[in-house]
Amino acid sequence: MASSPTPVFIVTGFLGAGKTSFLNHWIQHTPDERIMVIENEVGAENLDSQWLVGTDITPVPLTAGCLCCSLHDELIELLETLSRQRDTFDLLVIETTGVADPESLALPFLSRSYLEQHFKLQSILCLVDAGNFEHWLTQAAEAKRQVAFADALLVNKIDTLEETDLAKLETVLSEINPQAKVWKAEHGRFPVDKLKSVNHFEGAGAVEQYHHITEEKQANNHGISTFSFTFDQPLNVRGLARDLMKLLNNSRHQIYRIKAILNAHDYPVQIILQSVYNSFVLTDGLVWPEDEPKISKVVIIGKKLQKEDLKNIFVQHLLAKDQLP
Repeated sequence: MASSPTPVFIVTGFLGAGKTSFLNHWIQHTPDERIMVIENEVGAENLDSQWLVGTDITPVPLTAGCLCCSLHDELIELLETLSRQRDTFDLLVIETTGVADPESLALPFLSRSYLEQHFKLQSILCLVDAGNFEHWLTQAAEAKRQVAFADALLVNKIDTLEETDLAKLETVLSEINPQAKVWKAEHGRFPVDKLKSVNHFEGAGAVEQYHHITEEKQANNHGISTFSFTFDQPLNVRGLARDLMKLLNNSRHQIYRIKAILNAHDYPVQIILQSVYNSFVLTDGLVWPEDEPKISKVVIIGKKLQKEDLKNIFVQHLLAKDQLP
């Protein structure tokens, strides 16, 4: 059995974005890699599994359809089974149905400690149909959430747009999720090796992702806002965690994502915070560099968000010098 957790990639994207074409490209261009594929399909017939060509990989179906408790339970049961077979594959790819909310599929990897021993959520990759995305953006909230929650945006079918329209689309995507890395391609032919290095929230990957954040940067598009904050005082993370749990329970349909690097007083490493739906996980990141200030950095993505209310949740847990033990 593998000694380290198996990397997990969630491939999402709205209807017709080219997820299966991309997965075909991935499999065919990494013939020496043993890939386990889970496919979430709506209905009893898993048609996508029949469209994986030129490979002997047989996808494992999730056919609960909607992303609800039944699918959540089915996925956990399947992961428990696969955890006993990890010596038979090198990585796990989950291809979602086109109307999926990726948070539901990410949640088990971030909230079930026993699964962390076997699997590590590496990244969430979102396929974007260049020609049709702006149409879907006005029609389906799921299209927005998929983009907002992604670590990398794969703009597919770029041959269907003129350069000026493609530039406009990139602006729209940046407004929804300014932190995501973006690649462009035709027919799902994206650079798999580079995509595999994208990191969901762990340590160095998260630090690198936040280097360019400026305080209270906001972008609005189609009702989605992105706020980022920085704080140079240490935080009472325990108190902050209590208030964040209340916030997520009360606003779980509004807050799409929270990612943060936190400076906890008298703690030698960065604390990585990642929210998923109405819960969050805190993990240790890198050791704080001795020659750099310890700056907490926070990014929040969602709809109908109030900037000052969000900022105050963190501000009230900042420790002033006279409060430090």
